[in-house]
Amino acid sequence: MTEPKARHARVHLIGALALIVLLIEWITLYRMVGPLTGSFLPQMHFGAFTSGDLFTFAAELSENQDRFDLYERLLQWVDPVFILLFCLWLFKAMRPRMLALAALLTYGLFDLAENTLLLYYLGDLRMVLNVAQASDAPALDAALQDPTVLFLSYITSAKLAFGALCAAYTVGCVIANRRRTQAAP
Repeated sequence: MTEPKARHARVHLIGALALIVLLIEWITLYRMVGPLTGSFLPQMHFGAFTSGDLFTFAAELSENQDRFDLYERLLQWVDPVFILLFCLWLFKAMRPRMLALAALLTYGLFDLAENTLLLYYLGDLRMVLNVAQASDAPALDAALQDPTVLFLSYITSAKLAFGALCAAYTVGCVIANRRRTQAAP
């Protein structure tokens, strides 16, 4: 195999691995967690969501602790694997390289910040739900009034939009490069 073809094969392999990890994560979340939460998954929700939405999500998940644990493990272990593969794919496939570097750093920071904030906030909600009684209004009110959730929802929307834009641009670059190489004598 010639060097350009080998490079294209590696780029396609990395992209396919990223897609496989993403599909495993989505299918697991939609099949295992989605039915418990009315298909609301914060890290896949485009648009603003409130503290109440996230509180309801955590409350519905807390009724089934093994699914809550599964959700947290996916955010801690599987999603970072996807982020790494997706960013590597962007770097290998996207041109120019400086744009690829800026794109992968931006996307990686959005996604990692989202995961960190989501895990932190859900950990707090889990503790509130375990400790607070239904009559413990101050603790529940404090959990519902957290302004960082709106920031989290903006990060999620930016991550989803930016990731889709990067993927579309990169696929376009790969197609354009393939046409150029085929047209060259």
